[in-house]
This record gives sequence, structure tokens and C-alpha cells, in this order.
Amino acid sequence: MLKNIKMMLKDSKILHPTVIMTVSSLFIPLSVWAGTPISNSTSDSTNNTYIGLKGGMISVDNTQRDELDNSFIYGVYTGYYFNDNFALEMDYSKSTKADISGTLGQGDYQISNYGAYIAYRYPINSNDLHQTSTLYAKSKLGFAGAEIDRKFSQSISFDDVGIAGGLGLGWQVKPNFAIETEFNMLSSDIDNKSITFGTHFQF
Repeated sequence: MLKNIKMMLKDSKILHPTVIMTVSSLFIPLSVWAGTPISNSTSDSTNNTYIGLKGGMISVDNTQRDELDNSFIYGVYTGYYFNDNFALEMDYSKSTKADISGTLGQGDYQISNYGAYIAYRYPINSNDLHQTSTLYAKSKLGFAGAEIDRKFSQSISFDDVGIAGGLGLGWQVKPNFAIETEFNMLSSDIDNKSITFGTHFQF
């Protein structure tokens, strides 16, 4: 499954701007849905799936004695609630170009992450996660991969897969619209940490 995500979205020409424009085009009809009442419970199968956009900052640990500047990151995520609190979630994100310096001189790099997780959301101020104006805590754990492209006088790229997880807070603005912020970490040969802000629609 991770390979399929990676193959479909690996090329930045696919992700930007085509995918972003495609996902963004969903916002018009979904924003209309957000204004109509729907079931508060995920037992209604029409409200179990969600899709969203996210962006933030990423920090990559030194690789092969290279010094890497922090970079902006943007991506998409989607998930499916299989009960009121637990969901299967997948995401893909890619960074903008940032400076890198090391034994091969000065250059730039880009990194992309892709993963699959079990996500758990716990309501803080109500008994129903999917009720309007519910604040919630989020945690997730799973496996993720990263691929880094470094460009000096020549291009060098490598990838790795490892355990990944995250912690966050969210606000269920309406039963089918939420915003959340997360701290994510990937432990692999390409260790990286990110802080992101995202928004998603449920349908």
C-alpha cells in the first residue's frame, strides 16, 4: 500500500500543483456540506471517510555528515474511522527545497514522507468526538518511509522505512469538518521531525 502511495505521488509534478488543485477543488462542494446537518455518529457510513491538506515545517537530522536547513512541508492525508475514535490514516508530504552543506560542498535537498498509521482521537470537552465544537487529543502510530534527494554537482537520493508516530490537538468545528495541529516523528536512517497544521472534511 505504501508503495502505491509513493509511486502515485512521488513525482513532485504530480503533487504540485495538480494534486493540490484537485484536492482544493473538493473544498467548494464540501464547504456546502459543512453547512448542512449530518449524523454525529460514525455509525453512519457516509461520515466515516475524511480527506485533508496540511502544511508546516520539517527538520531533518544530519545525513552522512551533511548539515540540512529546516524546510517548509506540504501534503495530503486521508483516513477511515472504523469506530467512533479509531481510524486508519495515510499521508504523503513533500518539502520545498532547502540548503544543504557537507563533504560534497553546497547544494540543496528535498524530502518526501509517506506513511500508514492507526490514529486515535479522544474528545476533551464532550462525550462525542464528532459533535460540533468538540476539542480532541490525537495520537497515531505506524510505519512511514522517507526519500531524500540531495543535489550538489550531481544528484544523490536514498530512502528508508521506519516506525513513525505523532501527537496532536484538534477541533471538530462541525461533524464533517475539523482542523488539527500535529507533531510527527520518523525513526529511520532519515530521521525527521515535523510540526504541521491541517484541515479535513468527513464524508
